[in-house]
Amino acid sequence: NLTYFKYNLFNFENISGNIRYTKNLNAIKTNAIFNGINQVSAPFNSPFVDESLDGRGSYGRSFTRKYKASFDFSLNYSKFFNIQNNVVAQSENFTQNYTLRTSTNYKNLPNLEIGYNIIIQKFNAGISTFYTERPFAKLDYFFLDGFSFITEYEFNHFYNENKTADNEFDFLSASLSYIKKDSHWEFRVSATNLLGTSQINNANFNQFLISSSQFIVQPTFVLLNVKYNL
Repeated sequence: NLTYFKYNLFNFENISGNIRYTKNLNAIKTNAIFNGINQVSAPFNSPFVDESLDGRGSYGRSFTRKYKASFDFSLNYSKFFNIQNNVVAQSENFTQNYTLRTSTNYKNLPNLEIGYNIIIQKFNAGISTFYTERPFAKLDYFFLDGFSFITEYEFNHFYNENKTADNEFDFLSASLSYIKKDSHWEFRVSATNLLGTSQINNANFNQFLISSSQFIVQPTFVLLNVKYNL
């Protein structure tokens, strides 16, 4: 495991990185026999080597103290061995995650953050490849000596290489709060899933199965919060 970090106080530049390698010998693995939807499993002491390599890094800095930009990435590669139906089976996963964002840093004006995120998941040497593209934005504004308004939006496009899975969904949330200076009371109205998105999609991987899944999400909720700080 190796980690690096650097920070510059003058322009708020920060650089960080981490890399980790794991090697597993003589692991207790699974001998799985599939018969339709049924599975019979038994443990065995594997003579094969399981490996994983993780890397992540980020770079960010400020410009004239009113603008910020950053880039983050993470990479993960893993290779596993099991026995399926009495045949040695190797499974591989290579996941890439990249995020680019920029934002403002004003004192008396609304602040906006916009960015773009992409996740690429390749399974078994690229036999199955899934993509998730996610542009996003966030607006926050403090005004009238105690009010704050925050809203967040993200758009998701999930698809695989041959487009047998191809779905789009987005989310919008917002909140308006009021807390007067030196007051113990805080009042907030917040709403989630304002666009009424009903389901989301993603890709799943384990040592036996590659699949895309669909999940039902909660409908629009509007909440009123009243808080008193002792």
